[in-house]
Amino acid sequence: MEKLKSFSLRHYYYINQLLGDLTLRAVIEEEFKSPGGWTLAVEESGPEFEGSFHHYCVKGGKQWCSVDEGIQDLGTNPHDTLCHSYSMMKYMGNIRNTDVKLTKSLQQRMVEMWRDLVANRKVQEQIIASVQQTVGLEQWSRKDLQTLAKKHGIKANGKTSKIIASLKRKKIGTKREYYMKNVTPRSAGIIKKIYAVLDEWEEYGWKWYQKK
Repeated sequence: MEKLKSFSLRHYYYINQLLGDLTLRAVIEEEFKSPGGWTLAVEESGPEFEGSFHHYCVKGGKQWCSVDEGIQDLGTNPHDTLCHSYSMMKYMGNIRNTDVKLTKSLQQRMVEMWRDLVANRKVQEQIIASVQQTVGLEQWSRKDLQTLAKKHGIKANGKTSKIIASLKRKKIGTKREYYMKNVTPRSAGIIKKIYAVLDEWEEYGWKWYQKK
């Protein structure tokens, strides 16, 4: 149970929050058209969703909500805060007629959907832009520091602290600017962490959302 609780915190941050960012959802809508013509929508929620947001889909005058459909049942699965993933599944045309309740199979299909979405370069760039606004050089990996130093003609074989000092003296860049221009987004730390949480979700994390 402690392992599941720990996973749930990572899932809440990396999946529910980062992938639930409204700007990112807009990018997903630009990159992936809904085969069913749905649009992603959101509204402020009450205590049942921890005072955050509830996600659903709309099309014309119709609304599709995982709670209204009965798939998301907090009475049966109190930990089920997956409305963001349910709505994205509906938007992407991945909800089946047989999906009438939360199952391991449905969650693992959610994982596959998110892997496909996060693999998109524009989606990755927006994720990075959201979380890497300005990060101090002290938080960079040594490998990234060395790559940046070499680019600007700075010796990169010494101590990490000396590389950072040299970069600061030349007033070189922010992490966001570096990532956007020089690093393939898939290699960015935040993207790797999202994939890691998706792997955990598929392997064992699904049990958390179906625990009493």
